[in-house]
Amino acid sequence: MREVSIEYMAGLFDGEGCVTWQERYGNKNGTPPVPFCKIQMVDQKTLEIVYLTMKKYNVGTYMIKNLHSPSLRNNNRQPETHLVWAGALRARALLELLLPHLITKRRQSLALLAYIYSRHISLQGHSKRIKHGQGGKYIKGSVTPLTENELGLLRYIRELNKRGIHIPNEHTPYSDIEKMCSELYRKYTEVAEMTTRLEKG
Repeated sequence: MREVSIEYMAGLFDGEGCVTWQERYGNKNGTPPVPFCKIQMVDQKTLEIVYLTMKKYNVGTYMIKNLHSPSLRNNNRQPETHLVWAGALRARALLELLLPHLITKRRQSLALLAYIYSRHISLQGHSKRIKHGQGGKYIKGSVTPLTENELGLLRYIRELNKRGIHIPNEHTPYSDIEKMCSELYRKYTEVAEMTTRLEKG
């Protein structure tokens, strides 16, 4: 099997990737937005190689082939292929793998990781689920509300993703996003370790 390096995947993600979040479909219970990362390209073969390489690193990835977006239906362009990392676990695995090599998408990636870590910390002992298939659905009123910092991180990601707009670090509340993400990661690992100890009894 042909593989590509992490550095190559980071460069591809910098150029063709998207770091964002999405509201849950039919969200009636106030459940939090879902972390969402994607690469979309016409070149299916390249993404197939990236997909197989991601499996080697145990990064859960969805591949969606032959997508015809509305903008492509009326011309002769080829259909697109998408690699998708939806949800906190997949997005975190992807971004932690690529982060040391990211440049263009670095601030968005740090902000989304900070959001993921913060939600994990906030949800400990608060959010309840009823098992439903392989996942679960939230019980109305049981979800911990987003903190002001989490809402700010989501707005920051959206601002960074606006085309043609440059946001200098010093002009945002997240001028030291590297430090914030690092501190939240430290707290996140402490909570995860404590949870593991409690589960083991």
